[in-house]
Amino acid sequence: MNGKRITEIDGLRGFLALWVFVCHSILYANYPTKLPGPLEFWRAAWHAVDLFVIITGFSMWFLLDHTKERYLTYLGKRFFRLYPVYIVLFLIGIPVALLEFKGNELLGQPVANLQSWFSNLWKHIGLHAVMLHGVVPKTAAPPEATFAFLPPAWFVSYVWQFYLVAPLLFLFNRSHGRFIFYGLLCAATVWFRNNLPQVPVGAFLPFHIEYLFYGALSYKIVKACSEREIKIPVPLTAGAVVLSLLLFPQYKQLFLPTTIFLAKSDWWLPVSLWLIFFSMLLDVHFGKLDIVSNALSRWINSKPMQFFGRISYSFYLVHALVIVSVRTLVAMKYPELSKAGWLAVLVVLSFPASLGLSVVLHRWVEIPGAKLGKRMMGSTGSL
Repeated sequence: MNGKRITEIDGLRGFLALWVFVCHSILYANYPTKLPGPLEFWRAAWHAVDLFVIITGFSMWFLLDHTKERYLTYLGKRFFRLYPVYIVLFLIGIPVALLEFKGNELLGQPVANLQSWFSNLWKHIGLHAVMLHGVVPKTAAPPEATFAFLPPAWFVSYVWQFYLVAPLLFLFNRSHGRFIFYGLLCAATVWFRNNLPQVPVGAFLPFHIEYLFYGALSYKIVKACSEREIKIPVPLTAGAVVLSLLLFPQYKQLFLPTTIFLAKSDWWLPVSLWLIFFSMLLDVHFGKLDIVSNALSRWINSKPMQFFGRISYSFYLVHALVIVSVRTLVAMKYPELSKAGWLAVLVVLSFPASLGLSVVLHRWVEIPGAKLGKRMMGSTGSL
């Protein structure tokens, strides 16, 4: 296993970014909230975000375990990794919101949330400037802070909150007993968090904390296998697929044409998907490949998925701005398209535009920002 990168993680990031893009295309095409199985899977990309959170926990445990940095050094590098692309697109998102306002009017859709954004413009700018817009409860002011001007950036706020406390949480890693206590602490947080003020999409740290723990636990397993040179004698991936199908019979709904709804509380989907992916990771690096793990590994390590993995952060943040812009421009000429027509238009026009802008942002904003952070704070490896 490479000491600085695990390529399978990059490939998974790329897939998840594409999943979120398809989801937003479906939502902006105004499809109903319940869809036939395969389409419902692509619409329910909040589970892709749960997987992003697991990756974040895995990656931060990897980073903190491989570096011995002072807190401000560590935090400065994380800041420059997140902030440049994020703040550029947030500022671009303000005029794009005016375009979205016009599009909503043309299509007869609500504009109250957009009006709220502009009514509280400076408050939103202040919260986004420090990446803490994700901690504002639903009932607090300013309203819609979590989604204002750059809706996907709620996840940036969540990750930033985790970065702020990750070194403290990593102290629980110093012994197995402490790590077990960390798991119990996460479980207690899950148990009591319904008493906390509700935040849209769970953008406040406690609302996805169990997924951070799954990521940290997964890293500890990988580290144990690596340090002890453990060789897993049998392939795990096919077994993980079968186990997931047996434990979670809801899976059968994803292969049926009947209309279903995947709620945000359906934790079985992201957990089982991570179980399958993680089993493949163990097979690739510490065990034997079967037909399932081999096929999954080849796909996740393919050039297209690795490419999307590299630009996934820029792609994730920019695609929603592209979709709403394309939707408005098309609505000026063809406001009466069917839902299927809108979906086709949004995918066909928005995807290449999002891809091109992502490459530009990755090359000219994201990479220079990360390099600046390393120059200012000192250079180390990353996942």
